[in-house]
Amino acid sequence: MIWLLIFLVLVVGISPLMMMKNSLRQRGITHHRDIARKLSINVSLQRRPEARDSEDRLEAVCYWRPWGVDIKANHWVLHRYSQRGWPSAWPNWYWFQAEAADEWLPCLQAMLNSLPTTISAIVVDSSGVGVIWKEYGDDTTVHKINIQLESLIKKGKEIYL
Repeated sequence: MIWLLIFLVLVVGISPLMMMKNSLRQRGITHHRDIARKLSINVSLQRRPEARDSEDRLEAVCYWRPWGVDIKANHWVLHRYSQRGWPSAWPNWYWFQAEAADEWLPCLQAMLNSLPTTISAIVVDSSGVGVIWKEYGDDTTVHKINIQLESLIKKGKEIYL
């Protein structure tokens, strides 16, 4: 009987500590964000890019890079999260806010062919370029995102400068 009482006291004392331990998913997300930080990629929570004005939940994770120079880029979004917006030339992808200039299309075509399936949107505005990512995948996914963001930065500088 005394052993049962000791066991219950230990369980009650240890269980709150076990709840504070990060899950495997949380550790994976932290690892992805550490890699992104080392690659100079910013990570931020934001509204879904095609969210309605009344939707204010911060449920999208954006991996983005600034232009590095002052650029007055047009704001556009290419997404596949929902069917809000208007269809693009690519199946299941929709424009929102505005459509990218024709100079972007070859770069976007190449990018969409190699994007991880967990990327749900590409966002370009005057602060930089980004992708909305569900943060599933391994370390190589973060490196692929970095390559895609660099190609968008390069193309954007060609177009806007």
